[in-house]
Amino acid sequence: MKKSLVSLILVICMIAATLAGCGGAAPASSGGEAAPASESAAPSGEKILIRMIDSLAADNRTTALNKIIDAYMKENPNIEIELISPPAEGSDAKILNMLNSEEQLDIIDTGNSFSSALNNGWIEPLNDYLKDWDGMNTLSDAAKGRMTCLSQDGKTQYCIPYGIYQRLLFYRTDLFEKAGITAPELWTYDDWYEIGKKLNDPANGIYGIGFRGGSRGSNVYDNILLTFIGDDLCENENYRGFLKDGTSVYRTPEAVEALEYYKKVYEECSPSDSIAWGFAEMVQGFMSGQCAIILQDNDVIQSCESGLDPNVWAVGNYPIGPSGYGSQPTGYGGWALTKKCEHKDEAIKFMEYLSSAENNGAFCEATGLIPIHTTTIEQNSYFSSGHYSVFNQMDETGKYRVFTSWGLGYSDIVETEDRDEYLQKYLKGEVSAEDLLDNWASAWEAAYKERGQLW
Repeated sequence: MKKSLVSLILVICMIAATLAGCGGAAPASSGGEAAPASESAAPSGEKILIRMIDSLAADNRTTALNKIIDAYMKENPNIEIELISPPAEGSDAKILNMLNSEEQLDIIDTGNSFSSALNNGWIEPLNDYLKDWDGMNTLSDAAKGRMTCLSQDGKTQYCIPYGIYQRLLFYRTDLFEKAGITAPELWTYDDWYEIGKKLNDPANGIYGIGFRGGSRGSNVYDNILLTFIGDDLCENENYRGFLKDGTSVYRTPEAVEALEYYKKVYEECSPSDSIAWGFAEMVQGFMSGQCAIILQDNDVIQSCESGLDPNVWAVGNYPIGPSGYGSQPTGYGGWALTKKCEHKDEAIKFMEYLSSAENNGAFCEATGLIPIHTTTIEQNSYFSSGHYSVFNQMDETGKYRVFTSWGLGYSDIVETEDRDEYLQKYLKGEVSAEDLLDNWASAWEAAYKERGQLW
């Protein structure tokens, strides 16, 4: 009897254990897979890990992000956010490698790898996730435009921007005062060249302009070119590489004029080694007092504020060209959700927190970016006055065309020689302006012929 009773108790315990184990199982869908609602759920009591990567890691960015992350994890003890901060050099390749592997990666910084990530189908559209987000109500037009700027339909949202990059002119007031030069109220490209030439003094190690001839130097030329072209330019900011009739801008007489002007600035106003300069070298040349003027993104404001005496530098508008127009590249950085993220709802909740007006404002103030919320710009004196007020001034002129893309939907099939290297050959006199422009124009015309007019 005792033996039978013990056996009965063991059977009851086994049944109870089996039922307890089944109680936490996710219901299956009709296809035999876990239902979507449970895909984002972690077993009871376990922390959910969200891994995000920053493609432009720097001390100020990492510190600002970690402060927000720590606050979020304190409010949400079941969530662990891991910030991956690789060196900026090579970070884009690392992001693509991680996306193409089995390694967990949930949120990415859009960076320079974003187009490739989109083309490979690795990014999750955000429209359904963000439809009830209160933050959408105060996003600036520029921020909203960046959310959809890489979508073919102009509606699909692929990221939440964390800041806007626009360009402005930086100049050394100490060098201007020493030379007896007064900065114009509204800079033109004629001013940029003429003043740069006057300040150029190689014998004493002073140069008028910090030239960008290396990485993305071709983008500087493109922006100059757009200010030489009048009303024939395509009006869609995603297709600035074309005239309204589909002709490549590189086929215009203005393309030759702008290229010759670009070379003149290099030869008469800039250090010879600036043919290889990128972002870091330009900023260093300005900070050290070697170069009197540079054209750079707004995040350089933060570097100057922290590293220079406020009495030795100032800012002005991005120059207006011969056409009477200015070209304003509107870049951005953003956070995107990966398709392979297993906890999408939790990741989105954190992205919304990270992108709130308060947190985004703190991040942008620490990194020198333009905030994504209009309320931040209006209410925070750091952005509504001082050096950032130049962006409001540029807007008020009504003279600027926003430049987002040279040709959305074409660029993936455009084949040219490395543009920066080809441009350097031109600056060295190894190729003619006509040969260079014909190479670029032919590539874009071939893409246009293959896919037709997309705007």
